[in-house]
Amino acid sequence: MTPDSTGLQRPTVAGRIFAFLSSFGLAIVVLFLLLVLTLLGTLEQAEFGLYVVQQKYFNSLYLVHWLFDVVPIPLPGVYLLLVILFINQVCGGMIRLIQRRGPIGVLVAHAGILLLLVSGFVTFHQSNHGSMRLYEGETANEVESYTDWVVEIRRLEPTPSDRIWIIPTKDLEAMGPFGARTFAAADLPFALALAQYQVNCVPVPGGAPPALPPVDGVSLLPQARAKEVEANAAGVYVEVVDKAGGAPQRSIVWAYERHPFAFTTGTERWAVAMKRRTWSIPFDVRLDRFTVELHPNTQIPKVFRSDVTKSEGESHEAVNISMNAPLRYRGYTLFQASWGPQNAPPGTPLFSGFAVVHNPADHWPLYACIIVSAGLLLHFFQKLFFYVKRGVR
Repeated sequence: MTPDSTGLQRPTVAGRIFAFLSSFGLAIVVLFLLLVLTLLGTLEQAEFGLYVVQQKYFNSLYLVHWLFDVVPIPLPGVYLLLVILFINQVCGGMIRLIQRRGPIGVLVAHAGILLLLVSGFVTFHQSNHGSMRLYEGETANEVESYTDWVVEIRRLEPTPSDRIWIIPTKDLEAMGPFGARTFAAADLPFALALAQYQVNCVPVPGGAPPALPPVDGVSLLPQARAKEVEANAAGVYVEVVDKAGGAPQRSIVWAYERHPFAFTTGTERWAVAMKRRTWSIPFDVRLDRFTVELHPNTQIPKVFRSDVTKSEGESHEAVNISMNAPLRYRGYTLFQASWGPQNAPPGTPLFSGFAVVHNPADHWPLYACIIVSAGLLLHFFQKLFFYVKRGVR
């Protein structure tokens, strides 16, 4: 505060900014916009699928919503709104309450709200989601991404390489469907030139404009992105340029090819393939038995569950995973998510599909709700105590 010519105290610029950031009005506007974006995202999910809508409305700083597909309306994204809400809660729900010696219960409740917002931030930036598919008797510790594709390079001969060179999703998407980029590494005897990365495509005979010239009579035909992102099949044109000279070798790598693109440089043989990004969990899972029970005369599952053995070093533990009873261990959660193949005749081996989640903030929302509830109860009993005390007097 600074005095003016009349001697009255006038708020400084910093004071005005703090007053704005801590105001109830800002909180109400942010909460209203969150309601609007949630409604718009829910409506669009029916047409575009969960992943696309999540990226557009919830994971973005800003977006443009087309009203009736005609009028563009710029809107802040949910990510930006939650950052603003966090600042508002810190300034108004914590700092201002402390300055004014506000009720301790309200202060505790606001601390719980802040923890809930922080848990969302940690989940967004640090969590991993993927899937694991096992047939009875199989053991694995590798998880496959739902959304991310990578180009994988591996040496086959004369000695198979333990090391795998990977071109990640962000580099592929940055190249785009009409771009090209060359990737090289000091310990690779060749450079890999990639062009026209497609998130969803199919190989077709002949040319497929605006594609590059066909490779062995085959081109990649772009497809509209699938409503469910895991149904997309990525592909890209590949050209191998030997650092020692020689004619370039061209091919196409596509998500569902049975065999990778194999080529020779010098005395070594290599393979390039399009695969989903994978990562390992710190323990093994073996599917011992899979059980599914269907509703009578339907293919709708009534119950499906997996009896697995979780192994880490010399430790082995039998665990039952069902639709409402996941396996939780070392920060990882394995949910019973799917099974197949669907409509398989009797006697066909079935696989069990697990959704695998690693989230450091897995239990933080629970802790936040407990803190908020404790704060509100404390505030209620404080008010009740003072009310009864005044009544006694």
